[in-house]
Amino acid sequence: MTIFHSEQLILNTSNISQERLDGEVVAISFNSGKYFSAKGPAADLFHLIEHGIDQSLWVEILSERFPDFRAESAGISEFLNNGIEEQLFLALDVAREEKIELPSDYERGNWEKPRLVVFEDLQDLLLLDPIHDTSLEGWPSTKNE
Repeated sequence: MTIFHSEQLILNTSNISQERLDGEVVAISFNSGKYFSAKGPAADLFHLIEHGIDQSLWVEILSERFPDFRAESAGISEFLNNGIEEQLFLALDVAREEKIELPSDYERGNWEKPRLVVFEDLQDLLLLDPIHDTSLEGWPSTKNE
């Protein structure tokens, strides 16, 4: 039984909005104004977390789709820690102990360490309150411009 993080995790749905398309998850943080990209294996980890799958089943699930998957060198713990730091994932007391199929929305090949790509270029606009922080010209012009 391999556990990649000391606690089971869930998506922080009160803080983020996320969508998966063609093997990529794009998530937006309402608290930080950052947005994130998680492609391929990283998107699959989002899927496992979103569905509350116990981490003890991850190795079996990922090994079925990635023939070269090796839990020891997979980089999953680092990915999870980045997601926790960015408040995308929260600790959960109990996970579901069921197997799940990964989506078939991209062609899987060799395992790649999952990466959470962070974008901060729209942070100011995403944190802007469109009612109280805009000028008389309206959004996206701010009162300070």
